[in-house]
Amino acid sequence: MKFKMIHFSLITFYLLIAGENNKCDAGNVFVDGIGCLPNVCGCDEKDIGRINNIYAKTYSMIAGLKKFSFGFWNDRKNCTSPKLVETVFLFYNNASETNRKLGFQLNHTLEGLEDAPFNKDGITVFMSHGYLDLKPREFYDEMRDLYLNKFENVNFILVDYSDGSMGDYWEAVANIQTVAYQTAFLVEKLMKTRGLNVSTVRMMAGSLGGQMFGLTGRAIQELTGVKAAEILVFDPASPCFEFEDHSLHINSSDASSVILVHSNMGNFGTTRLSGTVDFCPNGGRDQPYDCEHWTCKL
Repeated sequence: MKFKMIHFSLITFYLLIAGENNKCDAGNVFVDGIGCLPNVCGCDEKDIGRINNIYAKTYSMIAGLKKFSFGFWNDRKNCTSPKLVETVFLFYNNASETNRKLGFQLNHTLEGLEDAPFNKDGITVFMSHGYLDLKPREFYDEMRDLYLNKFENVNFILVDYSDGSMGDYWEAVANIQTVAYQTAFLVEKLMKTRGLNVSTVRMMAGSLGGQMFGLTGRAIQELTGVKAAEILVFDPASPCFEFEDHSLHINSSDASSVILVHSNMGNFGTTRLSGTVDFCPNGGRDQPYDCEHWTCKL
């Protein structure tokens, strides 16, 4: 009888043990497929007041979003636990017209990854969204097309975690920990089974998605021992990341290069300059011809 050798990393072994016992230390919660993750307790009254002020003026004007009221934001718990998120990964490349436009959908279990269109010799770009953001949106299709048109060999992967970003804001903050590990597991498996060079991986997102990719960069290092090439973030989210708990905030060690662009500092965007490079056009706060707040989702 032949036995197939299976390589288990330390974290994989840990997850198996955690899965058997479903027991975590105080302040942590077990998430299926991930293991023990910490509760988020960093949303203080400064965050609540700021979110209330912004959303009361904006989302109250949007039909169908009546839940955005003072009471909605004040009903938070002291700490919020991450949950299992039904994250979807959408793969695109130039191998065929179908791969360019429709892509290949993979769920968080990564079953069927062997069938995903992937070119190990191309650059790999991950893109994601922020709080309350949904796919499909024209913006993501435009960004996909820009990369596919510029690079012949490119893997463009959209991380759609809308299942975990449509409830209370602090729940979404907790859930990005789950999404970060799910994405890092995908990177690890692509490395082991499809020849991905982790040091060429690039990630980009705005606001809450940017904070998520910071955590992804850390998880990638934990799982593979290699840093991703670059994380590009536009206005990393501020609420629940600045005042009490800085541990979830993106920082310069999350990838070889962490580029942060600040245009809304002190509102939805962080005031922390924590990248390898931080760009602050027009002082990083108020921009000429700035978009309406309700279109600038976290």
